Amino acid sequence: MSAPSATPQFWTTPIRYMRYSAHTSPAIFFSIAIGLACPLILLAVPIRHRLGFNEAPHLPKSWPIPNRKREAVPAEFDDPQ
Repeated sequence: MSAPSATPQFWTTPIRYMRYSAHTSPAIFFSIAIGLACPLILLAVPIRHRLGFNEAPHLPKSWPIPNRKREAVPAEFDDPQ
């Protein structure tokens, strides 16, 4: 009889294999986990309005210009010549 391998096999113990992968190669494991979670996130976005999340108001991109004649700058604030 051969000794059991130290590396868990995915098809026999998937939870143990995922925990092993998260410790030995976290970048690969979490990039796959995030990649698999993206379709679920895309499905959850349309129902967020029903859950009570509303759109944030758009931020203004400029100040409103007053609809009046512009006043001249007082002389005492001008730069010396």
